[in-house]
Amino acid sequence: MYQSPYMYDENYTGKGYILRYKFYSSCVPIIILLVFLLYSCEGKKKAIPPSPPEELVATGISATQIKLIWSPSKGNVRVKGYNVYNSLGEKIAFTFDNYLVVSFLLPSTTYCFRVSAVDIDGNESSPSEKACGRTMSVRMVCPNG
Repeated sequence: MYQSPYMYDENYTGKGYILRYKFYSSCVPIIILLVFLLYSCEGKKKAIPPSPPEELVATGISATQIKLIWSPSKGNVRVKGYNVYNSLGEKIAFTFDNYLVVSFLLPSTTYCFRVSAVDIDGNESSPSEKACGRTMSVRMVCPNG
């Protein structure tokens, strides 16, 4: 037997009919489907990570700084930025650019770095080839020779 969504409410104190939609019979399956789709799609990442950055160069620019420059990842316009790692594999920085100045280093010391690309879905490329650079030495100037 067909039941109309317009039902007379016996508890209604006014006159006439009120709109009573059969919520459980028609809306709940749609809401369950939408919630399922929302949660099943949330957190899924793109399966293909970006390509690793290339041509990483490390150059000492002062006694305590090294500048890193690399070519951006190719073929993936969805790159958000780059993670920079030291020789121990520890992440030391994230940058949106294809260069970084690493500071607070020791003079006359060689440091090695790797860089990986990160896309907007959070996928990370494999690391670039290692690049090493040496900070400049400190010149001591003595007064009176």
